[in-house]
Amino acid sequence: MNKIKFGIRFTVNKYSWNRLMTFVDCTEGGDRMVHTPELAKRYIKFCLQLSNKEIKPSTLVDADVMQLFSDDLDNIANIDLNEQEVDEALQGGRMLLGRYQKIKAVHGIGRY
Repeated sequence: MNKIKFGIRFTVNKYSWNRLMTFVDCTEGGDRMVHTPELAKRYIKFCLQLSNKEIKPSTLVDADVMQLFSDDLDNIANIDLNEQEVDEALQGGRMLLGRYQKIKAVHGIGRY
């Protein structure tokens, strides 16, 4: 399994914690396509660790988990920036879009 450093700082506040739990809920509930149950399990574990502030920039994470996380950040940021009118969602969407762009710059992964 290919591991990479997380490589970014990720601030966990009320908004980002709620979004991480959305990622977990959608993965657990089968609302999103995850290639294998094993990958889904690893992704959920990653999201929970990140929400508990256990993931640091130097933490090694699975590259496929990082790809899913990057995709989720891009997706939810675009939803919040384009479909929400609540200030918290707009500010949070900008923050998550910034984290997505940083991941893309650091690792060269993301939606193309």
